[in-house]
Amino acid sequence: MDLKTPIKEAGLTFRMHARQLEKLGITTVEDFLLYCPYRYEDLSIISKIGDTQPGEKVTIQGKVFDTKAIFTKRHFNLQKAIVFDETGEIECTWFNQKYILTQIKKGNFVSVSGKVDNVGRTKTLLVTDYEILENENDTAFHTGRLVPIYSETRGLSSKWIRNRMRDLLEKHTKTMSEYLPEKLLSENHLMKLTDAVSRIHFPASIEESESARERLSFDELFLTQLGSKLRKKDWETKKIGFSFEIEKFQKDIQKFWENLPFTLTSAQMRSIHEIL
Repeated sequence: MDLKTPIKEAGLTFRMHARQLEKLGITTVEDFLLYCPYRYEDLSIISKIGDTQPGEKVTIQGKVFDTKAIFTKRHFNLQKAIVFDETGEIECTWFNQKYILTQIKKGNFVSVSGKVDNVGRTKTLLVTDYEILENENDTAFHTGRLVPIYSETRGLSSKWIRNRMRDLLEKHTKTMSEYLPEKLLSENHLMKLTDAVSRIHFPASIEESESARERLSFDELFLTQLGSKLRKKDWETKKIGFSFEIEKFQKDIQKFWENLPFTLTSAQMRSIHEIL
């Protein structure tokens, strides 16, 4: 499998979502890797549970103490998990996501992002995103960092794209060849291509994401201009010229003008003479 491999051949999950990916203009592995986020959500600050305050948007990390599902009188399904760290505990709440409790189990180490609220006397985190980690040193991709947000379509969320992007980046970034000379990269302060593709999706900082986008934007404009020049050169090489005899038919041309049912303007006459 290489960068030109059709995306539907990259695995079962890609084959199942090939139609949705095509709606986003993604038909090859390369298209997918170059599908850039349009913004980032800053979830990089990880707060201790005991320090969180109502109204804050935070990311917390800790172990799951307990889980439960609640069914309200108004037919809402709530999924709850009690998460704790060395500073305290907090109730994490999802709305109408029954599958959550098949994934999150007691004893899991989780990273959870959302907005802190008070529900009665209970401090609650209304969850917007989460992930299960091996331990506190494990790398997070959906929380606890600058999280890329992509243009989506029905059936393809940003979280789905991030998960697939992580897998494909590990397999394919090293197969991308750097085609710009080192001197050009240095003079224009541009990242290497493989670094730019990796960091546009998972940057360590906003500055890093901007540098990655600058490199990829440079490539887009450069390749567009290069393609235009190649087409022009190809046209100049293959074009067939036809000569036209003007003086031989000058009288006929003059007669044609005189027989027109209107008088040509001076601008029209000037254009005709330029053409001739």
